Amino acid sequence: MFFRRLNGEYQAKGISMRNILFAVTAAMVLCVFTVQAEVTVPKMFGDHMVLQRGVPVPVWGEAEPGQEVTVEFAGQKKGATADKSGKWMAHLSPLKASSKGGILSVYDGLTPKISFVDVLVGEVWLCTGQSNMDYEVAGGRRGKRSLLAKFDAEANYPAIRHFTVPEKSAIMPQEDMTAGPVWQVCSPATVSSFTAVGYFYGRMIHRDTDLPVGLIFSAVGGTKIECWTRAKELSKVDGCESAVATVLERAEEIKAGTFTMEKAVDAWADKNDPGSAVKAGWMSAAYDDAGWKTVSLPGRWGGLSVDELKGFSGIVWFRRTVDIPASFAGKDIVVSLGRIDDRDTSFFNGVKIGTSVNYDDRRLYRVAAKQVVAGKNVIAIRLWNGWGDGGVWGSPAELSIYPVGHEDKKISLAGDWHYKKGLPNSKMPVAPQRMGHKSRDGMFTGLYNGMIKPVVPYAIRGAIWYQGESNGGEGISYTRKMHALVEGWRKVWAQGEFPFYYVQLANFQKPGDDPEGGEKWAKTRMAQLKALDIKNTGMAVTIELADEKNPKDVHPENKKDVGERLALWALAKDYGKKIACSGPLYKSMQIKGNKAIVRFDHVGKGLMVGEKIGIEPTKEVKGGVLKRFSISGKDGKWHWAEAKIEGKTVVVSNSKVAKPVAVRYAYTMNPAGCNLYNKDGLPASPFTTDEHWQ
Repeated sequence: MFFRRLNGEYQAKGISMRNILFAVTAAMVLCVFTVQAEVTVPKMFGDHMVLQRGVPVPVWGEAEPGQEVTVEFAGQKKGATADKSGKWMAHLSPLKASSKGGILSVYDGLTPKISFVDVLVGEVWLCTGQSNMDYEVAGGRRGKRSLLAKFDAEANYPAIRHFTVPEKSAIMPQEDMTAGPVWQVCSPATVSSFTAVGYFYGRMIHRDTDLPVGLIFSAVGGTKIECWTRAKELSKVDGCESAVATVLERAEEIKAGTFTMEKAVDAWADKNDPGSAVKAGWMSAAYDDAGWKTVSLPGRWGGLSVDELKGFSGIVWFRRTVDIPASFAGKDIVVSLGRIDDRDTSFFNGVKIGTSVNYDDRRLYRVAAKQVVAGKNVIAIRLWNGWGDGGVWGSPAELSIYPVGHEDKKISLAGDWHYKKGLPNSKMPVAPQRMGHKSRDGMFTGLYNGMIKPVVPYAIRGAIWYQGESNGGEGISYTRKMHALVEGWRKVWAQGEFPFYYVQLANFQKPGDDPEGGEKWAKTRMAQLKALDIKNTGMAVTIELADEKNPKDVHPENKKDVGERLALWALAKDYGKKIACSGPLYKSMQIKGNKAIVRFDHVGKGLMVGEKIGIEPTKEVKGGVLKRFSISGKDGKWHWAEAKIEGKTVVVSNSKVAKPVAVRYAYTMNPAGCNLYNKDGLPASPFTTDEHWQ
């Protein structure tokens, strides 16, 4: 084709200018649709990632509906077609392990649209839980105590890769992560931000198998197991039904567009607060507040001269009569109320002018012109303080009223207001919460939705779990929640009963000296022991790993032994190593006369009295005496017991107990000095033979 000038216009030979314009327009439209059809994959995929060997590997994402997508890696090409919603998924056939970095490419035709480099194939483990899994190699989130300096100066393992899932609690299951995390290659420069337990776990597996290891780090301190559990399974656990139903109901309202936090707060207060009555409510201009007390605003409870408000959580009403000049009448005005902690609904002459739910947002409420009349007008505030130091706060200049666009004509609202206390929180149903507003807000299912679901179905070998502190004191209910957690994760991953290894809580607080024990974490450790009835699980016992000089630290520094004890389970069960993976676990008890004979699983090379100091291997104490065993009879009184190792059993007795009925070992918050081990150097789990823990 060529162009020539004709009568001042350009024409292609044999083609009209109209056709040319049509063709150009069509090409532009095609370009637009090409941009819209861009293929994407979730943020789990990236340079330096590790893919799981030996299983089908899903690769998924979004594209224009009907778009054909091809995934290429390690000599394989797998195709998929985007469905009506634009979602597509291809599956690579099981891959062989490889420490040689490859390229994974995603095509939407003949041209690769996405390519990731330095991709390894090996073992991928999900590392999750609360603060002790969240504890980084640098020494916690604050990085004050480097674990490498104490436990291992070496961290140059380029075949270990680490991915941090961003903290997020969500009401609804999320398809992807909002932030842009990356896979990090393990080196002295990067390892400080790795999960410490996960690092020592992955390093031991890598050293013993020579396989690449990918660690997916998804943990948040101070969180309960309920936050990490899928709604379907958690809703079946006694005591969790109502909380899960509330989350699901809120999710449906959000989907339908019928929910706002402001509406929820208003509805709750209208129902539960006597001052909010429709007739003669405390917001009404006609209401007589002559009997109310006076307070000067702005100010928080703690800074006010009114003692009855200090520390008060609940509803407090404030009212102020303001003279509106004739120049304001018939104009839209702004009522500026500073900041209100926590939430408020405010009124002008009995008509609601605004609701806010964030304690630090400025309250700038607009009043329609038709409501504004010259003379006396009433502003009322219904303040709800959820906890802590409530109040109307900010600078006095922020409390004012003025015509829209004329702040220079403002009338101050700072100074005396009438106030009256409504109901305290203790006498009202729980107020609506900002579900999913923070990752540590305790919302049931929230962290599953925001930090586990976005990882699914990225192929993994299994998961390691360190949690329980925030559920401390629970017994059988915690075991049931663990069942729900594992069941839900296994269902969504659809990889069968993948390995799930977890940490039993370490010793904590001052040593207990009561032979009965049974307080707080003692029950939770027993619940964790009983959770071994979940198929393909294992438990790392850490009962002696708290810092001896600082037993009140809920975050013991020795994460090396924790990670490595977890790794023993994986090496024995998943990688074919003929090694002991656990210390003695209570199996049964037999009564013979005045003695109780206790039998164990995982005796290994035999039982021994042991001593563990720091990260040094456990040493056998020849001629040592077993500690922390107690015994009781039918009277229910507990006594410290004499305990002796006889073969693969421990024989327990006390001269004051003629007919024993129960035995306990290390069954207290901090059983300092507990010393039953197997000869492989692994500690026995605490236990009680009765049903106290439930």
